[in-house]
Amino acid sequence: MFTGHRQVFESKIEEKIKNTLESLVEMGSRLVFLNGGMGQFDALCASAVRSLKKRHPEKEIQLCLSELPKKLTLNKLALIGEA
Repeated sequence: MFTGHRQVFESKIEEKIKNTLESLVEMGSRLVFLNGGMGQFDALCASAVRSLKKRHPEKEIQLCLSELPKKLTLNKLALIGEA
């Protein structure tokens, strides 16, 4: 589960996240990552998981967001309003 701060002050945090995810992939073939979706840390983690999925298509890797991104939600509401 990823949950973090709005701002990230650690300069090498992206590299640490990627290295940690790679080590988790080596341990299993099915991984589920939960993401709070709030703040810079969560965004970095979500991006790292999406990259991981591209690098390891043979693995079952899922990213579960706590809520839909605001842009997607607004687009969906607009479509519902047109119906």
